[in-house]
Amino acid sequence: MLISFAVLYICGLSLFIILPVVLGLGTGLFFTVFRLSHKYGEHGLMKYFAKRQLPKYLKFSSRKIFIHLNKKSSLPGRI
Repeated sequence: MLISFAVLYICGLSLFIILPVVLGLGTGLFFTVFRLSHKYGEHGLMKYFAKRQLPKYLKFSSRKIFIHLNKKSSLPGRI
């Protein structure tokens, strides 16, 4: 918000235009973060973006990876 205010001010826009824009964007950001925190808990914004990066589904050609998950020998570097 601060950078956008500075850029718009340096470009010569009137403060009567800049202030409502910056305040509106700041209010929107505040309520968005508040809503995501209510939905996802603490650090809701990070959880929201992390959830968006998950693939829709995973495709495996065999069940081998799931069968050997609990075996300690399958974990490299652990005993």
